Amino acid sequence: MSMARSEWANSLYGKFYGRTPSLMVVQQVMLRIWKIRCSVQVLYLAAGFFCFKFASAEDLNVVMIGGPWFLGGQALLLIPWRINFLPMMERIDSIPVWIIARSPNRIHSERSSNRDS
Repeated sequence: MSMARSEWANSLYGKFYGRTPSLMVVQQVMLRIWKIRCSVQVLYLAAGFFCFKFASAEDLNVVMIGGPWFLGGQALLLIPWRINFLPMMERIDSIPVWIIARSPNRIHSERSSNRDS
C-alpha cells in the first residue's frame, strides 16, 4: 500500500467542466499550457476523469497553484491524488470560482476619463 502511495504521490485527478476532450488533446494542450520542467503522464480513467502523474512535486505544485486552467473554454477541475479513488463514484458538489479583481485606481481612472469626454 505504501509503495502505491509513493508511486502516485505526485499525481492529480482532473475533470473538465463540460464536454470531455480526448486524451490526445489533453496531453498536447495542457502540457503546453502548464510549461512544466519535467514530464507528466496523462491517463484517462473513466467518467470524464484524467490522472496526471508528474515526475516532480515542484511541477505538481505549479499546476495545482497556478490555475485556473482551461481547454476550449472548459475549466479543468483538479483534485489531489488519494488512494481508492473511484471515478464512477466521485461526485463534484462544488467548483472553484476565480474572480479577477481590477485595481480600484484603474477603475477610478477609467470612470474619470469617461466623465471628461
